[in-house]
Amino acid sequence: MAQLIRSAKSGSDWTNADLLAYNISITPTSPAPSLDHLDSTILTSPTTEDPTLSESTADYLGYLDLATHATQESATATLRLLGFNARHTTARAAQTDVCIIYLRGQPVLEVMTIPCITMFGPTPTFYLVPVTRELSDAVMTAQYPTSETRVLKYVTVAAHQRRISDGMADPEFRKLALKRFLAFKSLAKSY
Repeated sequence: MAQLIRSAKSGSDWTNADLLAYNISITPTSPAPSLDHLDSTILTSPTTEDPTLSESTADYLGYLDLATHATQESATATLRLLGFNARHTTARAAQTDVCIIYLRGQPVLEVMTIPCITMFGPTPTFYLVPVTRELSDAVMTAQYPTSETRVLKYVTVAAHQRRISDGMADPEFRKLALKRFLAFKSLAKSY
C-alpha cells in the first residue's frame, strides 16, 4: 500500500483508489420500517395532477418532479415530510465539500460515526461513516491506516425500476426510498 498516492480532497472527488489508499471498505445493507403514518397517496400517486390530493401531498410530489430536473429541493422536502426537522435541527440541501475540524475546548473523540445521505437526482443512498482518530490522522498526514474503516451503505434500487433517473418520481420506488429514509432517521439519531 506504500505506493498508493494519498491526498486530502473533497468528499465528492474520492475514488475507489482513494478508499483503498486509506483502507476503507463499503458494505451494502438494507432496512425496512413502516410507512403507515404517511398519507397513502404520497406512496401511490404518480403525478400532482390528481385533484383529490391534499395540498401537502401535491407540494411534495411537485418537489419530486423538480428533482427529476436536477434540483436539490426534493431531498429537503423528503427530510421534512419524514420528520427529520426536530427542535434545533433543520433539513437543508448542501454541496459536499465538508471537513471536520477539531473545535477548541472539545474533547477529541477516538471514533465518531457520521450519518450521510447522498442524492443523485431523486435517488437517495445512505451511509454510516465511522471516522476514527487513526483515520483522521492518516488523511491529515497522507499515511496508510493500519485499521480498516468499514462504511455501511444503503443502496436504494427497486427491482422493477426502468431508469435510475426516475427515482422517487416512480411510486413503487418512492415507497421503498421513504422506508429507507425512516430507517436511516432512527439509525442517525442513535449516533
